Amino acid sequence: ASTLHRGPGARELLTATDVSELDRYASQFLAADIPGDVAAYGHRLSAYASSAGGQFGDALRHLDQAQESDPDADVDVRSLIVATPGSPVDSAVIARTRLAVDQWKPSYTHDPDQSLDAIAHSRAHGLLRLHRLGLMALRAGDLATATTAATRLTAVESDSSLSRMASALALSLRARLAAAAGDSARA
Repeated sequence: ASTLHRGPGARELLTATDVSELDRYASQFLAADIPGDVAAYGHRLSAYASSAGGQFGDALRHLDQAQESDPDADVDVRSLIVATPGSPVDSAVIARTRLAVDQWKPSYTHDPDQSLDAIAHSRAHGLLRLHRLGLMALRAGDLATATTAATRLTAVESDSSLSRMASALALSLRARLAAAAGDSARA
């Protein structure tokens, strides 16, 4: 499992493969004789593949099976799926996920032996968290919280190594806020 944790992340696999190939790759980790932590990796990869194929219910079921093995990855992947505009999740799922992201303090930010994916996540965690909270606030109809998230992202210092990312994430939220207000030209 530690090898897989430091191995290719789902983002690298998704950009390099077709969704069906990712699902086929993930299925090898879902056999009955596979240890739980390795199976959790397979379930997370399957969740990415399912959500990319528009099967959001299947994606969340995969995450439910992997949740206890790696809570950090669960909150990360689950919030991405729930924040995706158009994913057919109900308001209770959005509310639970918003609360989980709001309270999330990932353990990997203190891991001295992180994968490249985990290092990038550690550096950008606060920005990604704000963006996800803003997206889920929009899904819940909470425009004030989404606006606050965009404003906080804009406030990242311009000399920071993460300022370009913060600016892009703020622009993403502002575009969605404009669309929610019916201003498609500004969006």
